[in-house]
Amino acid sequence: FYRLIRKHWRGPDAGRRVWHNHCYMYVLKPGRLVVDRTHQVSPLRPADAAVIARSWPYGRSPDHVLGRILSGPGCCIRHNGALAAWALTHDDGSMGFLHVVEKYRGRGMARTLTTALAERMLLLGIQPFVYILATNKASIRLTAGMGFSRAGRFSWFATS
Repeated sequence: FYRLIRKHWRGPDAGRRVWHNHCYMYVLKPGRLVVDRTHQVSPLRPADAAVIARSWPYGRSPDHVLGRILSGPGCCIRHNGALAAWALTHDDGSMGFLHVVEKYRGRGMARTLTTALAERMLLLGIQPFVYILATNKASIRLTAGMGFSRAGRFSWFATS
């Protein structure tokens, strides 16, 4: 699809490099969440925005992350007061920004955060859903193992 956009798009950004990410969308159907409360979950603070922005590989500014902290459900796990892992929602309401700091990986923090964020969304009357890069096998295993079902394939694209 992005080849068609590159070839035929005549907008103001015509001719610029097109990037794309092939993703799968996973949704959580009622009653399917596999719960994991291994770790203590805390709310995110506005001061966490800069750390999250620096760690996010898709170029989000601290102001954008701060907006997500203030407007959408989000949560984190702290170790000795510092962020060890976090999860937020994107502008479209999808779960995302899930990240575990390298030295804390393999301890189940992503499972705990997925549980916490999905439960908060359900309390707000929002069906939890997430987009995962098709190449991110670890996140696909995590999400499917927590009761989410694949609902389709999508591609995010833009010009730069």
